[in-house]
Amino acid sequence: MKLVVINQPLRNHGDEAAHRAFIRALLDALPQCSIRLPMIKCRPEDIEPFRVDDRRVEYVWIDTASDRLFNKVTKRAMQLGLPFRKTLWKLSPSCRAIMKEFENGDVVICAPGGTCLGVQQNWGHLAMMRMAAESGRPLAYWGRSIGPFPQETLSQKMFYRNAVRCLRSCGFVSLRDRRSMEMAASLGIRATEVTDSAFLEAVPEVPRDAYAVFVPNVLSSMAGFRELPRERSAAFFGKVLDEILREFDGKIVMLPQLFGQGEWDDAPFFEEIASGRERVSVLPDSCPSDTQQKIVGGARFLVGARYHSMIFALNTGTPFIAFSYEHKISGLLEILGLQQRMTDLQNGAFDSASSEEAVLEDFRGKLKKIYSLPMISREDAARPAVEGFHKLISFINEKV
Repeated sequence: MKLVVINQPLRNHGDEAAHRAFIRALLDALPQCSIRLPMIKCRPEDIEPFRVDDRRVEYVWIDTASDRLFNKVTKRAMQLGLPFRKTLWKLSPSCRAIMKEFENGDVVICAPGGTCLGVQQNWGHLAMMRMAAESGRPLAYWGRSIGPFPQETLSQKMFYRNAVRCLRSCGFVSLRDRRSMEMAASLGIRATEVTDSAFLEAVPEVPRDAYAVFVPNVLSSMAGFRELPRERSAAFFGKVLDEILREFDGKIVMLPQLFGQGEWDDAPFFEEIASGRERVSVLPDSCPSDTQQKIVGGARFLVGARYHSMIFALNTGTPFIAFSYEHKISGLLEILGLQQRMTDLQNGAFDSASSEEAVLEDFRGKLKKIYSLPMISREDAARPAVEGFHKLISFINEKV
């Protein structure tokens, strides 16, 4: 059984945790399988932190950077509605290499990740999906979020049409938040509701210690906050950190998740926020996801403005408050019935000084009762992911 896993996001310790748990779960469920992961738009060294060391798993780096036609050819073919295999794909050696990977596999699975088919408008992600669909191999879309699909420009309209076409070509679709499920239903796409892939792997229990974890977010790298100056984001999360320091007398540990992405990297942003504040330390961004989850598991509580910081808290039973900057956060908490543990940033939080203060006031109230807000067990959080994964395995077995 030959599985091809595509579109794995890199340079993010949250995605690293989801990747490792998902690949290990596949290997456990299908011991006779082999897994190949064609990796594009990255450097070979970007793959190393994610690597699952098993003879059945092979990471295949495809050098799209030296293929000048790749980006132009793939996007233009989709915009013009051209069939890939018979037209422009023949001009790109990268496309040919990718298609060969698909043709040598039995099932293609889109790896867990973010909102590439949605607010991120990721044409590279979409191109891999279109190529997989045209390869004729069974295609599964696993554990992602989709939408919303703005259609204000011609490019956005073309992206929407191609995204819907790709999703409808999948034999199996699973989505990790309630908003994405509603979007799929409105498009006539049958989907299985799951939670995050990181829940497929339990974290060893560690004793609680006298520290808390704080994971802010640059925000201006996110689709809904592109106009928000970095300084404004830093100032806001500096105020959040001050609130935590006032309420909690222990140490604060900051865990960078995004790395290797230049101005969007977490570590320098965290250092900027922590500067001049006592009892606050920033861990190096080389700290792997397995270690980060253990650190979260030992904390009294977590305050996070990155999606997987919330997942790490749920996976270790750690009380938390999540700042929701995308529907993937609010939609997952809705599945789990934990909306009271969320402070919303999506609805005009930074429109004015008064709206920002209202967000901080909401956070203050939640922080004061962080231990008494509704919480669920790690097993309950993981159950939709585990049940959905069993359905994925059934799909694979039916197709091979």
